[in-house]
Amino acid sequence: MKRALLVSAIVLSAAAPADAVVSDGGGASRSPRATATPAASPPRVPSGVYRVTDVYVADVVTRSGDLTTYSTTTQHRITDTYARVLAYVGTGVRSPYDGRAFNGRASLSDGTLVAGTYYQNFVFDGTRFQPVSIVFFQDDSELARRRAATPQPARTPTPTTATRLVPVPTTPAPVAAPRTPAPTLGPITIGVDPSGGPALLDSIEVARGAAYALRVNMRGAATLLAWSFVGGVNDATNTAGWHDATAPLQGQWLRLAPPGETWVLTLRVRVAPSFGGSPVEREGTVRVGVRSPAIVD
Repeated sequence: MKRALLVSAIVLSAAAPADAVVSDGGGASRSPRATATPAASPPRVPSGVYRVTDVYVADVVTRSGDLTTYSTTTQHRITDTYARVLAYVGTGVRSPYDGRAFNGRASLSDGTLVAGTYYQNFVFDGTRFQPVSIVFFQDDSELARRRAATPQPARTPTPTTATRLVPVPTTPAPVAAPRTPAPTLGPITIGVDPSGGPALLDSIEVARGAAYALRVNMRGAATLLAWSFVGGVNDATNTAGWHDATAPLQGQWLRLAPPGETWVLTLRVRVAPSFGGSPVEREGTVRVGVRSPAIVD
């Protein structure tokens, strides 16, 4: 018996047959095990529904220094199940699908719900696409919150009554003023963060069809003023022209990269050096891995 997880955030087209897909099964979440027997391949698949190509394995939490990442692992496998995206939810945003996914929805260290995407799984019974389960793919990260210790001021010993402090007049020798070299702007690292936080990632993994708002970040002795999208595969994005530093890069990837490869985005940033001077521009790349998530038995 198989379970399927869907792979696109596109809403089902009104042109699809009225009996082709039921919305989400209604009520509480079903068991991830299918209750309908898969039949032969349907003659036509409605818009927004995809055949499963990657199966769900587990929810994973990894830690690297202060950065904790919440992700979902998959295994590539072609199945006879289908799926679609129900909703993408941001960090802390509640959803009507909360409590209906068979694998639940995790929380950050402070109890805030993690970001991710809800998917509806279907099997084709020869006539209709029957819903069999809902699953949540988590996709979030957070930095550890640390309380900085307040340094105590150094204590200056009080002279004893037996100590006499006698100032000794001195004439310092003239010292030539050092020549300060003109500052130069060092290397700048450009990256993005799917959760909208301060993390700077040069490689991310996204679910096929899910919409993302990626915050453009950078590391270096400069202040980010604006950014622009130079090139790369991004199927639905606000890439035209320059954008304010606080504007997110809207992304949605509908196409899978060739096996073993990832899509490469080239971003250009305009920065103001921290030591002053005219703004300068730099380019950087971000790799985007696109998965077509699913779940089967």
